[in-house]
Amino acid sequence: MNATASGGQTQQWNHRRPDDFLLVAVTYALIGVVIGPLLGKVAGVFVAFLIPFLDLGIIQSPMLRPEPQEWARFLPGYGVTKVLFDTGLTAHFDETGPLLMGFAWLVGLLILAGLVLSGGHSVHTRNEVG
Repeated sequence: MNATASGGQTQQWNHRRPDDFLLVAVTYALIGVVIGPLLGKVAGVFVAFLIPFLDLGIIQSPMLRPEPQEWARFLPGYGVTKVLFDTGLTAHFDETGPLLMGFAWLVGLLILAGLVLSGGHSVHTRNEVG
């Protein structure tokens, strides 16, 4: 945000907050939590670095294409990138749908990560008899 403030004109400072970045960071962290136990430690780390790079760096990048392809709208980085570009380049906020999609990814991954970490089983207490 400091680089944006020093180098350009941001149109909507009230919507450009660190929690926009936190939303995407927690989303990709939860993807790592979900795939880590499935792929193992080393492969999980590589895939956890690869997924955000492909999504944010290539598929959602405005430098490679002006608008992402239709199927890219269902990826986790779509909502956050639309919000960041909208708040930086336009005078009014009109990206509520993509923002809600970002929150839907977050909630869905929270549920999925909870299931993965709990082993898919309910918690049972064990009664030990002396």
